[in-house]
Amino acid sequence: MRLLHAWLLASASAAVLAYSAVPSAPGSMALVGIAAVAIAVIVATRFAVLAVGSRELVIGARARQHRHALGRMPAPQHPRTAGRPRTRAPTQSITVT
Repeated sequence: MRLLHAWLLASASAAVLAYSAVPSAPGSMALVGIAAVAIAVIVATRFAVLAVGSRELVIGARARQHRHALGRMPAPQHPRTAGRPRTRAPTQSITVT
């Protein structure tokens, strides 16, 4: 978005510079208008070309990687688990002496 604002500012300043460079004549406003439209078309074309090249992430785009990652059971992370998940609460009672 910052790039869009930078291009908008550059095109607006180019239009102002084009207006100030043209001598004061009846057709100068039309020339500035044509220059501003030309700059806007160039900027819009550039962003349209960049938008076509960018890939949009859609829902389910990474589903294949997730399916491959969850295709097998992961190894237990704790050494005392024999292939089964640990419970959250302790299962053995602690005797107090």
